[in-house]
Order: sequence, then structure tokens, then C-alpha cells
Amino acid sequence: MLEKFNIYDLVANLIPGALFFWSLELLCRMTAVSLPLPFKDSGQWDLKEASMLVVLCYVAGLLWQALSVLTVEKFMKWRWGGGFISGILMLPGEKQSLPAATQARIRALAAERFQIAPEAEIPPDTKPKQARRMRLGKNQEIFFLCFSYVFSLSPRPQVFNSQYCQFRCLTAIFGFFTLAALAVGIAHPPGGGCSDCWKVWVFAGIYAGCTWLFYRSCDAYGWNFAGSVYDLFVAGVAKMPEKE
Repeated sequence: MLEKFNIYDLVANLIPGALFFWSLELLCRMTAVSLPLPFKDSGQWDLKEASMLVVLCYVAGLLWQALSVLTVEKFMKWRWGGGFISGILMLPGEKQSLPAATQARIRALAAERFQIAPEAEIPPDTKPKQARRMRLGKNQEIFFLCFSYVFSLSPRPQVFNSQYCQFRCLTAIFGFFTLAALAVGIAHPPGGGCSDCWKVWVFAGIYAGCTWLFYRSCDAYGWNFAGSVYDLFVAGVAKMPEKE
């Protein structure tokens, strides 16, 4: 179990958790709300408080990872056409799928290495949408097997996966605080007795921009992650036939 836990997992959860608490304190400070954190405004830090902060950030990061799967990733799957990038890459006829020759090579190597059927078995009377889901399911099965195989060959897929998860989580956090800041700004309009409410609107604008930037980064790292797994699998499995 400890072998599977590495620095990539730590960073992917710790940084989003730290960002969450920092953003929460910043937004609350603008609205004159005090957070009941035991280490807040502490003049002296000891090992106990530092350890508590690390643990809270890591747990918060785990929670936001789960929330980002339910929100950001569902939206991304809808945008990709109902499946993960790893499945879309192996789906014939898609705009961003791998070349047909590359798909055929990956399926042939996967069938030989893992003793599985290279294609989904689809009954003749299956509806197009259902057939697509079945093909995506088979593609996802092949991808998971390929990832398990290349996990120890190179740190590149782990880095891309960590970056993808981290950017997905950061997208959810920045999106959440954008909505929270907008709600605070609407509840406390300028001239309504809140002298610093303009800062909330600036906060919302900056976080909205960060939401878009991190979403685009998440999308890019998703494609890089899936592509790197397939590349390493083809290069690391059996002897590849020479190009004619």
C-alpha cells in the first residue's frame, strides 16, 4: 500500500487543500467573518499546529478531489461525448481519436498481452448510443490494463495523472469561490454599508479567470495522460513490427 502512495498523490491533494483554506480565510476577511480555526492568528507555530494544518489541508484536498469528480469531471465527460479521454482516443471516427493503425496496434498488443477480446461484442440490434457506450467501456478496460502495465516503466503517466487530478480539483475550488464571491457581492451591494465590497467583485473576477485557466489545463493534461499511457504501452510491450 505504501508503495502506491507517492509524492504525486501528496502534492495533488495538499496544494488544493491549502488553497481552499487560504481562499476561505481571504473571502471571510473581506466580509468581516472570523474563522474558528485553532491555528489562525497564532503568534508562534509548534509541531502540533503545523501537523494539524498539513492534515487539514490534505483531508480538504481529498474532499475536493471527490467533489471535482462529481462536478468538473462529469461536465468534461459530457463535453467529450459521454466518455473519458482514454476511451475517446480509441473510438473510431472521432475528431481527436488516434489514427486507425495506432488503434489497431494497441488492440492487437492488448489482446495478446492480457488475453482479452480486442473489440466490444455488440449485438446487431443495438441502438447507436448504446453501442457507443459499449465501445467506450471496452476502450476503458483496455486503458486500465495498459496503465497497470506501464505504471512502473516511467513516471510520466503518474506526473500527467497527478497534474490532471490537481487541475481538476483546482477548477472546482476556484469555481466554488467564484460563485461564493458573487453571492456575497449580490448580498452586499456597493453603498449598502460595506466599504470593502468592491474587493469581493475583484476577487470573483480573478477567481473566474483562474477557473477557466485551470479547466483548460485540466483538459490538456487529460489528453496528455491518456496519450502517454498508450505510447508507453506500445513501446514497452512485445516487439513492435517494423514500419514498411
